[in-house]
Amino acid sequence: MLGSNLVPIIMKYLKSRNRQISTQPRRVIDHIYYLQEAYSTLIDSIKRRNYDAYYAPTTSSRTANASKMDQAEIRQWHIQLQNLKKANIAREKAREEQERRRKESDEILRETINRVRKEKDEFGEYMHQVFEEMREAQAQKPSQQAEKERTKKDSHAKIRAENKQKFRTTHW
Repeated sequence: MLGSNLVPIIMKYLKSRNRQISTQPRRVIDHIYYLQEAYSTLIDSIKRRNYDAYYAPTTSSRTANASKMDQAEIRQWHIQLQNLKKANIAREKAREEQERRRKESDEILRETINRVRKEKDEFGEYMHQVFEEMREAQAQKPSQQAEKERTKKDSHAKIRAENKQKFRTTHW
């Protein structure tokens, strides 16, 4: 990550800019970008001025105590930052898992829709076939009925002719 001797510098820079590190996860990305900006700004200023004063050890006890407090704050900040990174990684994994599940359910739904459409088409074709057969049967029905009537008339005519013949032969 950052060099251990640059962390106090960045923290001082952030304090001088009245920037506070938020513990809210949605602001972590902003802080990371801001820290990158601060880091690059400080590196540029150190390179330009060749400013070794940041690295020089202090001998006064007041400064040492202040740096110990700064170190504790920095350590706490590192822990918070690592926890936030872990939370972001976990959130990203959960988002990816949710996206994967959504894609799977979409795929299942798409397959189901396609299967239902195929079955509907097959059923439609079957019903079309049935209706065609019914139409053909209906078309044949009048001819069958006409033939029945013709047969019936023929049989009646035949019976009448037979009856007439019987009547003639028996009475004459």
